[in-house]
Formats: sequence, C-alpha cells, structure tokens
Amino acid sequence: MNEISTQRKLTPAQAREREKIIKLLLIRVGIKCDFVGYTYLTRSVQLVLDNPKLLYDLKALFAIVAHDCGEPNPFRVEANIQNAIKYTYSKNAFVPINELYGMQVLKPDHKPTTAEMINLCAEYYRMGLYKNPIKFENNRIITTRPDQLPINN
Repeated sequence: MNEISTQRKLTPAQAREREKIIKLLLIRVGIKCDFVGYTYLTRSVQLVLDNPKLLYDLKALFAIVAHDCGEPNPFRVEANIQNAIKYTYSKNAFVPINELYGMQVLKPDHKPTTAEMINLCAEYYRMGLYKNPIKFENNRIITTRPDQLPINN
C-alpha cells in the first residue's frame, strides 16, 4: 500500500463535522468561499489531518487533491490555493489568525506560504481551538470558535 495513503478513518458524520469546522475557519480568516483555492485548501487540510506526512510532500498532496476534485493538473491546485492566499493577504485579512490562536502566529506583513496555511489550519483543528468559547475584551476577540465569529469579508 502507498505510504502516503490516508491512514485515519472517520465516520461520515465525523468527516462532515470536520469539513464544516475547516470551512468555517477558512472563511473566518478571510479566504473567500467562491475561490477554487478554498475548495482545494479545505481538501488539503483534511488530507494533512489524516496523514501529516503529506505536508512535507506537497507534490503528492496536490496530486491527491487534484484527483479528488477532478482537476487534471496538480499544478493548478497549488496555483489556485496560492491565489486565494494572495488575495486574502492583499486585503489584510490574515489578522484574525492571530486572534483565533490567541497569540501572534503570523506577523502583520507576513504572507503565509501554501504549506504554512495548510499547517496552521490543521494545527488549529488538532489542538481543538475551535472548541473554545468566544470571549471579548475591549471589542477584541480573546478566544474563539469559528462558527461563532462574524464573517470577515
């Protein structure tokens, strides 16, 4: 069996819930859901959660995403993800990532790479930060659940 194949099995209900959490997180950090890169990023995060080694073999990751999403060219997967990240960065929309984590994980002038973005989303899910109740202090988010945040678009 291929070493990079999916290693973890979820029930269909668990898979739907995890996908919902990932999608809400991406929307909250500013990735517009009408970008093709949003769909590819969602699938990439799911695959990395199932098999963390894929994060270190992006070529294989994008090939799997391309196959799963019906894209004939894996390079288009990467280009579409990069486009979504570039657009979000141009709108200064990555500021909420720091608020979601409760600390500075990205400097305001830093545009995350594709691998960084996938990893940030995967770690957010792995650490269970989406379970934290939302708290505000001086009209700023202290701890958050993505499904309780206003959309940042």
